[in-house]
Amino acid sequence: MKHVRFFYISIMVLLAHTAFAQQNLDANYYKKVAYQKQADSLYKAGAFAKAASFYTKINQLIIDGQTVKSVNAHYNAACAWSLAGNADSAFRQLDILVHQYQFYAIKHINTDRDFDNIRDDRRWQTIIDKVRANASLNQIRMRRHTPDSTYNMTIFHPLTDKVKDIIANDSLPLASVNLEKFRLFFRVDSIDVKTVNNVSEELSLAFNRINEVFELGYKRGVNVVLFHSLREMKAATGHSAYGGFALAGHDCLVLYVGGQKTALPIAHELTHLMLLQSWGSTSRMLNEGAAVYLQNECSNVLANPINTIAASMLERGEFVSLESLLTRFDQHARDAEVRTYFQSASFFKYFFERFGPNAMRALWKEGFSDLEGLIGMDASTLEKDWRAYLEPIPNGDDALIQKIFQCGCQTL
Repeated sequence: MKHVRFFYISIMVLLAHTAFAQQNLDANYYKKVAYQKQADSLYKAGAFAKAASFYTKINQLIIDGQTVKSVNAHYNAACAWSLAGNADSAFRQLDILVHQYQFYAIKHINTDRDFDNIRDDRRWQTIIDKVRANASLNQIRMRRHTPDSTYNMTIFHPLTDKVKDIIANDSLPLASVNLEKFRLFFRVDSIDVKTVNNVSEELSLAFNRINEVFELGYKRGVNVVLFHSLREMKAATGHSAYGGFALAGHDCLVLYVGGQKTALPIAHELTHLMLLQSWGSTSRMLNEGAAVYLQNECSNVLANPINTIAASMLERGEFVSLESLLTRFDQHARDAEVRTYFQSASFFKYFFERFGPNAMRALWKEGFSDLEGLIGMDASTLEKDWRAYLEPIPNGDDALIQKIFQCGCQTL
């Protein structure tokens, strides 16, 4: 049976670093990506024990000082160990899922054929009973925390443990203010009222635009933690990203606002948070493409930046194939970050404006496996149509575009 990857948004930490900001990602981030690709390839080749070992290695990595906690990796390792005939290892992974992560997807696990080898084991029923109990608790939690659709107001959900750890850190006392849809946390002795007002205004504008463009009807309150220095950010969060990052599934943005010489990436990061929360997980290509598209990166120096830059890349033969952009995004971003983000934004813009928000929502959730059923085109035809859409667009000034590729837009 084809492997079904399970996405568990409620406890997933997706760190969305700002585009074009010298990300300086921990080297183990790319090792994690490599392990995932190797594991998936081995799984497809039927080398299940080797695949399981690579899935397991993902959760042994330490990234930015924190041990990786990937529900997907535990679940996939359990599947692979089951298929390899190693019941003990499969149940070790399942025990972690149901006890440490309160895994509750009862329908999913009950119908996953990967576990057929271990369903007759007496331990299986114990796991299923625990998943069912977790599902009941989750339903209670959702009823408590999910308002009726008639609520026309912002709802702030309980802080997750991760956000509590950030705002209750030992070294940086943070005050907070509530401003409509946002709860801002910051040091009152380092961030002035003007900065707080400016950030809250940008947040509100971005929030409303994201809701309007993507037709979300988003009502969840957002926690925004402001840091005056990257050192403070690193001390409190374990991460240091110039500009900031989003913690999807945690209703939280983390922003660096001290000594900032460029515009804050508020719309970019808020797009990550709101779309991942609303539509669930997706490919890195669509995730980053959406954020660049919504923020309209480089509109400060170009009138039609995404299409102009993408058309110039196409003219110079710098486009990578759609399949490669989708499956090798991180490698392309490591080699040519700005080009990769803009090509992704170009595809997102083309698809979203050509086929509409409902089709994009389906592509985001289901991927590219049934394009013909979704839009009446296969992947090859879709890519040709995308390129044809870009060909008539005039190329931008080559010197300016090369400068954008070197340092991004916000410093120009």
